Amino acid sequence: MGNLIKIWIIVFFFLLPLPLLGEGYTPENQLDINHATLLEIERLPLSKQDALSIYNYIYYRSYLKSIYDLRKLPQIDQEEFNRIKPLIKIIPVEEGSEELRRRNAIYYRISQWASTEGTNEGLVDTWTDIALSPLNVNTASLYDLMNLQNVSPVDALAIIKHRQRAGRIASRSELRRVPGLSGWGYSNARYFLRYTPKEKGREIHGDYQVRLYNTPLDNDLMDIFHEDIVAKSGEHESWYNRLKLYQQRPAFTNKLRLRWGNHFKLGLLTHRSQGEKEEAKIQYIKEGGPTLGNRTIFSLRIPPTLKWYVSLEGLKWRGFSLQRVVLGNYMLAFGQGLVMENTDFFKPRKSGFSWDKRYIGVLGDLSRTEEFALRGVALQGSWRTIDGIFFYSNDRKDAVLNPDGSVYSYIIMTPKMENKERERYGLLPMRDVLKETTYGGHLRYSPILGSHIGLSYYESLYNRWFDPQTATVVSRTDKLTTTDSEIYSLYKSPGKFRRFYGADFQTIYKNFSLQGEYAVMDTAGSPFKRNPWAIVLSGYLQYENLNLLILYRNYGLSYDNPYCRAFSNYPRFKGTILEDEYYLKDPWYGNLYDNSVTPQPEEGIYLSSRYRIAERLIPQIEFDNWVRKADRAHYSRVVAKLEYRLIYPLRFKLRQKWQSRNWSNGLTPTSFEEVSTRLHLDARLSGYDDLDFIYVSGHTKWPPRPRLVNNPEADGGHPVSGQASQPTEALGAMFTHNFNENLTLKAFIGIYNGFFWTFEDNEFLVLDGHSYRYWFSIADRLSPNLSVRFKYTLDRSLPRSYVDARTYKNEPWEKDPDAWNVREFTPSFRLQIDYNW
Repeated sequence: MGNLIKIWIIVFFFLLPLPLLGEGYTPENQLDINHATLLEIERLPLSKQDALSIYNYIYYRSYLKSIYDLRKLPQIDQEEFNRIKPLIKIIPVEEGSEELRRRNAIYYRISQWASTEGTNEGLVDTWTDIALSPLNVNTASLYDLMNLQNVSPVDALAIIKHRQRAGRIASRSELRRVPGLSGWGYSNARYFLRYTPKEKGREIHGDYQVRLYNTPLDNDLMDIFHEDIVAKSGEHESWYNRLKLYQQRPAFTNKLRLRWGNHFKLGLLTHRSQGEKEEAKIQYIKEGGPTLGNRTIFSLRIPPTLKWYVSLEGLKWRGFSLQRVVLGNYMLAFGQGLVMENTDFFKPRKSGFSWDKRYIGVLGDLSRTEEFALRGVALQGSWRTIDGIFFYSNDRKDAVLNPDGSVYSYIIMTPKMENKERERYGLLPMRDVLKETTYGGHLRYSPILGSHIGLSYYESLYNRWFDPQTATVVSRTDKLTTTDSEIYSLYKSPGKFRRFYGADFQTIYKNFSLQGEYAVMDTAGSPFKRNPWAIVLSGYLQYENLNLLILYRNYGLSYDNPYCRAFSNYPRFKGTILEDEYYLKDPWYGNLYDNSVTPQPEEGIYLSSRYRIAERLIPQIEFDNWVRKADRAHYSRVVAKLEYRLIYPLRFKLRQKWQSRNWSNGLTPTSFEEVSTRLHLDARLSGYDDLDFIYVSGHTKWPPRPRLVNNPEADGGHPVSGQASQPTEALGAMFTHNFNENLTLKAFIGIYNGFFWTFEDNEFLVLDGHSYRYWFSIADRLSPNLSVRFKYTLDRSLPRSYVDARTYKNEPWEKDPDAWNVREFTPSFRLQIDYNW
């Protein structure tokens, strides 16, 4: 690695002389102003304010048909006009609908959203819809603005108060001058707001997306697949072989959305996860008797995941506003996520602010969430100072069953295993074995602008009892420790139901926002009796260049809410025996931890701050200190970030992390200490090209383990072995080149050794091993309505040893992955096609 670092440094200094700034405009090199970005217009001999006025006029009013249209702007006087006239050219543009014009203006941002997966996947559709059909800033409610990406409660209230004082906000430049609205809030809100009423009409707009990919699953899931299972015949098998996961079965997604006017929406999604077999088949067979035989009248294949919704939005009648009613699949969240937020994806430290936004309300759902998807009907409305959400869902869920037919727990399977596969090996079914009927609601009262109190409730009815029988899952009960009290504390139902109550509040005063939520799980027959509980409190302070977030959370060990997605560092079962699939009766039960999405029972305080000292210098700090409830283990996490801009195109980023589990707790036999450093150098070239370098170094240490070796020192000192340290090192470079405004190429080359997380063209990946890694992606907007994005990756692992393993049968590697050679090539691809109209 040392020689590689030297090579990269030499390459970097050779690349420094590359042009970092674009050339100026001349009569021979004129600017196509109808297609220019704001940055390109600012390079004209104009003030920044005048450049912004031209940009707003072109993208939010009309393209220029003549160079003399610039004189229509009151900000452009004759002297300025004479200066820029020889430097610009007018290329006529065929204007389509308002939605198409906005899509053209913010295509880059929409394309970034469209390739997002996981926790924010469901919100992407909403952000895209709002960006294409923006909220009227002069009629939007406080909560509409608070739901926008990276818009804080303080920002939202500042906009509402300015609107009340001024009567209306007439333009983007006026929005920027709103007192109390931060620059960060403005830069994000501007994409979602308009300043005049929406055009009335019944135009039909829509978009269709197809996505095909075979990105390798993470190492923890691969361990589950490869863990040996002793079959009835006595032979050792694995789910990898049983399910033939060595066969290429990429993930395949189709998504269709339609919008009719401003009130009606419809969506349809089909999805097959990677490794899943052919879709279920429905046939209608007509019996023809002994002579004619049977005939297949029709055959229909249904993918493993099928979701749809129909939504009616934005209706008003006699003071009552029906914001949204959804029939089919919907997403739902309120408060701080303690009572309700339905998603199949865990996001650590989800605070509800900045990039960790939680959309409060009801939305049609076309995300890949299936286990905790809600299907039925939901509505959201308001009357004066009262807002309400009511919902009903009836769906089947995957679950681990006990031998007596009761339920051990919900389970998210990757990939989903059909019941016939399990029954073939004498195992209990999991797929759709639990029928769940869920209903509830949330009421919110706002006595004054910027403050509210809310009450929430939901109840789930089941066709089975819940009973966490540990012997169902764990084969080595002798290995259970105090940490495994999380398993024993799972919900044991007094009946075939589960019930939750919650109360939340928020108040905003000047530049400070205080919010919180308290929830109880009703196990005693009343919410006012002794029940498992959880609480989240947070305060957010914001200035123009400084923000500070402080959050306190405390989750009871027995608070087992399958729809809780509140703030936490780890998911439930972290550190328990469910992490060790080799101690489980079926390795597939390892999905209970690997796909866990509810927060681990913990108590702690989290602090986050960002301070823009100067335009060139921005430090950030995160501090978290918490205790795991199961064994009182003490954790701490500190992340310091520094962004320094040497000159305009050259940006240097440093990220330093310290994380540990305290060794002094006698109930926790192990501790750890993790230190990691990430250096990132970003050189922005002309034409929005970009050159990135990244270097990562770190290690994780565990204390000596004397049980592995006798201590040779009479004085009781450290043993000479039995200790462990896992180093991490990675180095890479990425180049982005824009051939034109429609065609972009990205390429990466790097090497990593150990644990390494990274973003690759909007994919978040966690890697572990010792490999060279190469990838490239091409994004091409073939027409205003059609775009294609393709990514190809090659991961070439290096040998950890030169032992080439073979099983006793000497089976070929296609059937026996444990016999792979010391070197391995892992190619993968990702294809996405988007069409809109």
